Amino acid sequence: MTDESFGDVPENETEQAILLAVPTKPLNLIEFELGEMLDEELTGVDIGIPFLDAETGELENPDDYVAQFGRQLTAREVMALQDILNEPLMAKFRLPLIISRELGSSATIEEYRIACELENVDPIL
Repeated sequence: MTDESFGDVPENETEQAILLAVPTKPLNLIEFELGEMLDEELTGVDIGIPFLDAETGELENPDDYVAQFGRQLTAREVMALQDILNEPLMAKFRLPLIISRELGSSATIEEYRIACELENVDPIL
């Protein structure tokens, strides 16, 4: 089979597990700035979040979790645990990020702050 974008594609394709989900690019500078602030706060948190090795799909720090859970975690469990541990920070940024995205590519900081006020959300910026 030939694909217009990728050229020849094997007939018997095998499914690969997704090891990394990349977010869409920010629509405006407000969304970009909020994303940067979220990333800074996430990197400042030391809660022992498990990570998967991109090459093998194995846990990079499995011993901590074997001791705690009695077995090595699966990739799905690792992703769920990351979400649970990051939830308080994510909750702080979730609505401001949604509002900034909904304002579109030409959003101004004033429009963003007004939209946050209308939604009773702390604008963060």
